[in-house]
Amino acid sequence: MSRWLWMGWVAAGLVGLWLPQGRAETFRLTDGQELTGKVISADAQGLVMQKEDGSFVRTPWNKFTDQALKELAKRKDVRKYIEALLEPEEEEPQKQVAREIKYREPPRLPRPDPQAGLGAIFSGSIGLVFLVLLYAANLYAAYEVALFRNYPWLLVCGLALILPVATQVVFLCMPTRVPAAEAPAVSPAVEAAATQVYHLPGQSAAAEAEAVTPAPGAPAHAPPQIYVRGQYTFNRRFFETKLAGFMKAVPGEAERDMVMEVHSLRGTVVSNRIARVMPNEVSFLVQKGTASDEIIIPFTEIREIRVRHKDA
Repeated sequence: MSRWLWMGWVAAGLVGLWLPQGRAETFRLTDGQELTGKVISADAQGLVMQKEDGSFVRTPWNKFTDQALKELAKRKDVRKYIEALLEPEEEEPQKQVAREIKYREPPRLPRPDPQAGLGAIFSGSIGLVFLVLLYAANLYAAYEVALFRNYPWLLVCGLALILPVATQVVFLCMPTRVPAAEAPAVSPAVEAAATQVYHLPGQSAAAEAEAVTPAPGAPAHAPPQIYVRGQYTFNRRFFETKLAGFMKAVPGEAERDMVMEVHSLRGTVVSNRIARVMPNEVSFLVQKGTASDEIIIPFTEIREIRVRHKDA
């Protein structure tokens, strides 16, 4: 038995001497050099190899290129140390089949003719409505200009129908028309009221008659201030600026001996105080006999206002 055991060991030794001790491998490093030798062992610090000259060298894992690490990863005893250094393999993208898109033409409005010119604006209802609104605005502007310059509005609006815009510009450049003084056509009741002269509070009819006809040798007074429609616009702002002194409960020195002589379609009103001014009319305080009363006159009926001395 020992004889056969001894013969087996001898045969194994011969086979070991005949077989190569391991083949040499070449790995490329990151610095461009190549490491050639036999792999002896591997650990977390690196790989131990025996060079062709019999020397041993340890190379850290970060010195190997990616391709060299992939080749070393094929060894089961080495792979566990370099798994963290291996780059994940990219999966080949699957070829996607292009989906066919079916284009459907949406409904569109017909485009206008590019050579239609300016007449295309009036081919539709919107253009016609816009034109009517422009003409209405043109007539309204002409009407306001006629009132502002005191011209007949039928004349100005008629010309504006033929010459839009230009008519308004021309009449705005013209001076305000002041009509000649004519006796207005009024009813008998209004005509009777026009001949009536109201007295100031505390002033008798005889004193008023004497005030109309100055006595010989009477002192000369300052000329009256005259405000005529056309030259002035009678509104609330006019009375609050030009005749503000007559709106005080106690008149000042400049208005103490002055009176207002208001000529309107309702007659002539003589007063020394304005009771109140409203948005469209003014109220004058006048004397009727022994009592005082308020006369309300719309702004549109006032033709002239004279501010004079009560004895003038």
